[in-house]
Amino acid sequence: MMNLQTKVKSGDVVRLKGMASYSTTTIDEVLADDRISILEPWGEGARHIVHVGENYNVTCVTERGLYVFEGHITLADYSQTVAHIELACDSECRKIQRREAFRLKTMLRVRVRRMPRAEQPEEVWIETQSIDISETGIQIIYDADCREGDLLQVSIELNKFGIAETLPSLDARVVRRYETGHKGGRRMVGLRFEKMPEYAAGVIWKLVMLGQRHMRQREL
Repeated sequence: MMNLQTKVKSGDVVRLKGMASYSTTTIDEVLADDRISILEPWGEGARHIVHVGENYNVTCVTERGLYVFEGHITLADYSQTVAHIELACDSECRKIQRREAFRLKTMLRVRVRRMPRAEQPEEVWIETQSIDISETGIQIIYDADCREGDLLQVSIELNKFGIAETLPSLDARVVRRYETGHKGGRRMVGLRFEKMPEYAAGVIWKLVMLGQRHMRQREL
């Protein structure tokens, strides 16, 4: 029994992963226990056209967590100004942990500085690296002093799995800090992105999905 009506609602973010595509959209309406209508998906900064019969791995981002299922497109009507797209659920709708779904352990080049303050000189960027990343946050090695609650700016250089892009000046708040015992005061710092641009979130999500697929292929 799918019970989508008790798990997702209008406005929830939906991620669609096809054979060679990744796109993002939102739920327009929950039509039945096993069927939803969605707004037109976007991926790679452009419209992602779907077709009846196409199969997708679907992730719904809700207030209560992430739900995943396999589904297919049952209706794709682009004849009107607003596209009418319906998606059917073909498998059990399973709840998973956010960290399980969207976090990738990887070393990326990162530049960090404190958020500039009015009437004060801008602080210099500090070069460092990531420990892991998700579309909601990043964990980094950070030598400079910081406290939980501090607001920083981060610039992330992505150069893995065919993605070559730099995401500049993302706002991120310190939510965790761990001392490593390094003589230079080195620590691991967990940052949560704030006011994350949709495009940047989509690029990071694609990186994580490609990274997880790469690791699964290596395990085979």
